[in-house]
Amino acid sequence: MPTDDSRFTDDYGDWALVAGGSDGLGAAFAHEIAMLGVNLVLVARRQGPLDMLAADLRDRYGVEVRTLSLDLGEADSAQRLDAETRNLKLGLVVFNAGSEASGALFHETEYANWQALIQRNILFLTEALHRFGARFRANR
Repeated sequence: MPTDDSRFTDDYGDWALVAGGSDGLGAAFAHEIAMLGVNLVLVARRQGPLDMLAADLRDRYGVEVRTLSLDLGEADSAQRLDAETRNLKLGLVVFNAGSEASGALFHETEYANWQALIQRNILFLTEALHRFGARFRANR
């Protein structure tokens, strides 16, 4: 992050997106970004934690916060994320969602779970990077 916080929005825009932004590391990223005066779009599967964090960020930092309950394991999730943020001056994206946290052995987990993991951690991420990268490049 730059040392001159007042320039951050000049360099990166008025909005940032944090995927996986309802708790843990995603919430920490959201707090750091909101402290810089940047509005946020928070994305996670569970609406309740998103709403709680959004209210906290609004109260603490006076930023606008939008939430989107979205499972990034769904095939159209990158397209939906792009569409939901298309009208925003978005200049920063944090992809903090993903992984597999069950700790189960490979063969003890249904194959459908591995398909969802691949969709979320590889296919979604690659498509989203392509979509947002093209937008950022066009906006310089």
